[in-house]
Parts: sequence; structure tokens; C-alpha cells
Amino acid sequence: MSFKNHTIKMVPILILLCGTIALAQVNLISPPNNSYFYNPMPLFNWADVTGATEYRIQVDDTVDFASPIIEEVCDVSEFQTAGHLPETLYYWRVIVETPPGETSDVWQFYAQTKGPDLIAPLADTTIYDRTPTFYWHVLTGASIYQLVVTPGGSVIPEIDTVIADTSFTPTANLPLGDYNWYAQAKDSFDYWSEPSESWALTIIAQPYTGWVEKESMPSGTNPKKKNVKDGGSLVAVGNDLYALRGNKSRELYKYNGSEWTLPNALESMPFGYKPDKPDKLNKKEVGKGASLCYDGDSLIYATKGNGTKEFWAYNVITDQWITKGYVPVTKALKGGTSIAYRNGKIYLLAGGQKPVDKNFFAYDVAAGSWDTLENATLNTGKPYKDGSCIVLLNDKIYAVQAGAKENYFLVYDTNSWTAKELMPLTHPNTPKKKTKVKDGAAMTSDGNVIYAIKGGKVNEFWRYTPGTTGIWAGLESIPRRLVNLKYNKQSVPKTGAALACDPDGNVYLLKGNSTNEFWQYYPTAATKERIVVNTNQTVQNLNNNTGATLSLQVSPNPISKNAVIRYSVPNTGRVSLKLFHADGRLVKTLSQTILNAGTYQFNLSSHALAKGVYFLKLETIHENTSTKLIVE
Repeated sequence: MSFKNHTIKMVPILILLCGTIALAQVNLISPPNNSYFYNPMPLFNWADVTGATEYRIQVDDTVDFASPIIEEVCDVSEFQTAGHLPETLYYWRVIVETPPGETSDVWQFYAQTKGPDLIAPLADTTIYDRTPTFYWHVLTGASIYQLVVTPGGSVIPEIDTVIADTSFTPTANLPLGDYNWYAQAKDSFDYWSEPSESWALTIIAQPYTGWVEKESMPSGTNPKKKNVKDGGSLVAVGNDLYALRGNKSRELYKYNGSEWTLPNALESMPFGYKPDKPDKLNKKEVGKGASLCYDGDSLIYATKGNGTKEFWAYNVITDQWITKGYVPVTKALKGGTSIAYRNGKIYLLAGGQKPVDKNFFAYDVAAGSWDTLENATLNTGKPYKDGSCIVLLNDKIYAVQAGAKENYFLVYDTNSWTAKELMPLTHPNTPKKKTKVKDGAAMTSDGNVIYAIKGGKVNEFWRYTPGTTGIWAGLESIPRRLVNLKYNKQSVPKTGAALACDPDGNVYLLKGNSTNEFWQYYPTAATKERIVVNTNQTVQNLNNNTGATLSLQVSPNPISKNAVIRYSVPNTGRVSLKLFHADGRLVKTLSQTILNAGTYQFNLSSHALAKGVYFLKLETIHENTSTKLIVE
């Protein structure tokens, strides 16, 4: 069939297709997926979908949206929350409501509303440091932090700074007074978190710390025996101090915190009688082997030494000496003798005894009799020579032995002796000089730690903190007296030197060595201390994970005995792990060395730590992190 020469007329035909055209899926915009969002009233927004006139937004804290916290229909591509969202993880999605359309992907975000947790200085703390370091914990999602420190009663901050770190140290001294401080964080979307708690802080003037020379003990009445030497002894009775000059005299003195009594103002220690001749006066003065201790009530107990076995008590109320008989030693008491009071008994270390002889005894005050105890010995084969001494701390008797190859240190608990950490031979102030405990060594305790000197013309001063692993710390050396702009060579502890500690923790020193010098030590801040003894705490390399991020964990926390500190560093370099007091003072540098990238472990003993709040800080060249540690 041909259409040639025929005209065909085209007639338009309109075909209507009835049905639903699917609209595009909604693309979410904000809050971003997997984000930490500090705005407690976030604005949700998403991209417009062509053809859509209404959207349904759903927000829930479960991913199945079984019971949405927010479910609203809106005619624009955003939704503003009307109230604060509680801090938790949220899921959200948007559905094209009109005309019915697709559902968006499900996004999640964390509503981080509260500010960072503060670390130090601890709330309601009083400190001396006028440039304290303020610490707070990392807040996930933070890009920067703001620290605000405001004087009490003021609205104008003393410090208002924005930094990227989680600590800040002012460069100038803060005025003395009361402060309140807080920190807050800003996320990467320019929203600020709520402020942290506000902690109160008081800064006061720091009292003097270190050594101060006090009024010298008065010269004796005998020109030849006027200074402190053999048998010099010191004991605290409350805030008063009582002292024997020794040096073949029997004079007793009292220091009331400001001045000494005059010679013969107090009754001198009487002459005793010979044990084998009770009717014959033994006219021996106080000499080497003299020692004092206080019973906590009204009596000072004393040995006279100087080759006697005499044992005395002095009543501080009646100013009266009372004989208590004789010490049951083989050889009469000489240098190295020392006494300490514990729970109704006077414990006595007898110096100069042969290793085969008994050297440790206890006098029962109520019974008025002596018991012979297990010898204080480490099987060194050496007697306790001049400078050996004992001290009471935490219901235990500690002893240091002079005259041995090492500065042996041991503790008596219940019925036996146990070796403890050697007193170091070298002091951090004189690291190349080895010194041993000699004549003039002494110890005292403030109830928490032991203070010690070595005697032997050595001006070293030490502190021992007890624990499963005890720590010896070298403190500020004992100063020498200046005479005509020159240091007096005799102004060092030797024969007759003695220590005592008052209830306020102040340490007092008679230097002995034929001087009457009397010094007071105000306990020095922990930042001045230098730990010199390594413990068995070591860093273990768990793996060399080059993909590690900086992290720090401690378990268990709180701790009562031991804890494991585990930390990771991302890059090879110098790494330090430090333990701080809650007020920001350094307690100890646990580790400071160059490490490869990886994960490490450190075993920490809490026995030498007082109960309270501390924090650990892990620091590399580029970053740092910290965590709170509670010791129970």
C-alpha cells in the first residue's frame, strides 16, 4: 500500500499517566554524623528535596526509633529543639512526609552539655603557690578550652584565657586571697559547653621553709664542758624541747620555742650507784650512750651512757629525776645506744655490744622490769657503733646501723626485725661523695615520715617515707654558720648531735661537735625534694604499636595497695609520667625516658602515699593527658 501523493494529517494525542512519582532521599546536614555536639538545643537541618512540602523529623536515644523523643512534622528543612537535650547518645533521621517519600540515613551524635571535670588545685584547697597550674580533664570533641579564675567577691576575672591544652600556669604571681575557678570547652562547631563546676581556692603567703638557726643552747657552768658533745640528746615534749648537753656534764635544759632555760634552772641528772655496789655512788656524768624519749604524759626517760647501765625518768611537772634501775646489758652503755617509747614500753638499742651479746631490750613501765628481745641484726658481724639509733613511727621501731659496710636500715614489728631500704651513700646535693652513718647520726619522726642525719661531719639531711617500698629523699643540706664571712668548719653534725620533732612537724637539731648550735627545719615543699633511691617499679613494654594514640589508664582506681598504670604513646621521643598532689605539687616523677611508639605498663605501690586525691600526667613533646587517682 502506497501513501504517495497522499497528505497525512498528524493529530496530537495527550496521554495522561496516573500514579506516584518518588521524591529523592533526604540528605542530612547537621548535627554531623558521629559528632560531639555541645549545643544543648541543637538546630537540626537537612537539604531541601525538590517537590517536598513537609518533612517528619525523628530523634531518639535508641536506633529503632520505637518511642522517639522528638517527632515533628515541619514545612521547612530545619527544626529547632525547644528544650535542652539531656546528655547522651542520640539518633536522628528525616522522612519526606508530603508527598510521601524516602527516609534519610540514620545519623548519630552525642549531646555533650556539661563542661570538663576539674583536677587541680582541688576544691576548697589552701595553697602557697602563687603561680599554680590549673588542670582539667580532656572533654571529647573539644577544640579549645576557656579557663576563668575570679577573685572572691569580684566579677572581674584575674585569669580569662582560651587555650588548646588542658592545663594552664600563670606567668605572674596571683594576688593572695580567695578565688573561684572553672573551665569550659568549645566544640569544632563553635558551640561552648556548660561551665564545669566552680572550685574554690585560697592562696596564702608561704611560711618560711628550710633551715633557720635559733638561739644557741646556753654555755655550761664548767668552762671545760660548756658545749654540746658526747651524750648530747634532745626530745620534744609537746612544743617544748628538753636537752642534755652531755660532754661529761649532767645539766638539763628546756627550750620553750623562743628561749632556753638558764644553766641549773632544772634539776641535773643525779649521780647513780654501781649495780654491784648499791651503796657506792657512781660519780659519772652524761656521756656517749645517753638518750632521751618521752612517754606522751609527764615523763622523759633517759640513759646516762658513759659506761654506765643507769636508767632514769624525769618528771617534767615536778622537775624531779627518778631512778629506774639498770639496763640488763652485758657491756655498759656507750655510743650507739638509743631509746624510743611505744605503747607502755621503752625500747632500747644497746650500742657497742658484741655481735654475740644481746642488744635489744624493752622496759615495761607498768611492771618496772626489762625484757630481752630479738637482737637487732642483719648478720653483718658488726656491733652497733657510735651513730646507731632507733626511732618510733606508725607503731614500729626503725633502726639505722653505724659502723657497717652499708648504711643498714631495718624495722622491728611485733617480734622480729626486717631489713628495709639502705640509707643511700650519696646525697643528691653531693652525688659524687659517698658517706656512711657515723658518730653524731640521729633520727626523729613527725608521725608520718622519718628525718635523719648521718653525723660524721656530714651536713646531709634525709627523709624516709615508709611503705612496702620505702623511699629515701635527700632534703636541703644543713647550713654551716658564717663566722667573719667564712663558713665555720666545726659547724657540722658530729658527736652529740641530736634531732627532735614537735607536734607541728618542725624538726630541731643540736649540731654537737663541741658547739652549742641549735637549728630549726621548717618542712620543705614536696617540689624541693629529690628522690634518689630507685624502687622495683619499672616500665614494661607491652607492644610497639606505631598506630597508638596518647592514652593513660590506671586500674584499679581507687587503689588501696597496688595499681597498674597502662599508657600508650604515638611517636618515639621523650616521655614523662608524673604523680601530682591534688593541689598541683609534684609527688614523684615515676618515669622520664625516651620510648618508642607503643603501649607500656608501670606498677605503682600506694604504700608510701597518704590517702587522698592525686593525678597522673603523661606528657610527650607534642601532647599530654592526665587522669585522677584516688588512694584509699
